[in-house]
Amino acid sequence: FFFRMGTREMNQGKNAPPAELRAYLGVAQELEKLREVFIAMDADSDGCISEGDLSHILASFKYKPRRGEVADMIWEVDEDCDGQVSWAEFELMFTRCRSDTAFLEPRKLFNVVDFMMHDKDRSGKISFDEVMEIFFRRYGKSALEQRTNEFLANDVDHDNEISFTEFHATLNSQEHASKKPSKNSRAGSGRGAKRAGIGSPPPPSL
Repeated sequence: FFFRMGTREMNQGKNAPPAELRAYLGVAQELEKLREVFIAMDADSDGCISEGDLSHILASFKYKPRRGEVADMIWEVDEDCDGQVSWAEFELMFTRCRSDTAFLEPRKLFNVVDFMMHDKDRSGKISFDEVMEIFFRRYGKSALEQRTNEFLANDVDHDNEISFTEFHATLNSQEHASKKPSKNSRAGSGRGAKRAGIGSPPPPSL
């Protein structure tokens, strides 16, 4: 819902009481930032994010993905299995991950997007305050101190900024510990299996 507002919803948002208006504006601003990230990731401007586009972004962050990691990022959210990520798939991935408190949704691409949404100057680093904002939104106030300590442990150059490599390492360890097994996890193959982390990934890229 949040990212699929039509004209009627937009007009309602503009005429809403102050609290609702603030919520509406927050969603609209986030959608704008998400769209900016999609455009930045779409290096060849063809309207989709390919393995080549994603590899280009990761190289700009000086991050060296494991063999097959980029293909996995695409495959996990590629609903129509065409080997690339459209805007609709990109938007759907983001909304699913944002609302997933059990950490069952695949988050490899989402973590790249979340980093880029906070890396406003495209420097390849985000500040301590921006990291705290991400952690608060993901884990809540009660876990903030623990997550912050884990971040500090991964800030290898002690500059109170975090590179994508440091960010990736921190979130990998945190999300592995945070995953909650669910009796309702979908098994089998296809899109449900992707979201539950079940099924065979594509052959690694050479």
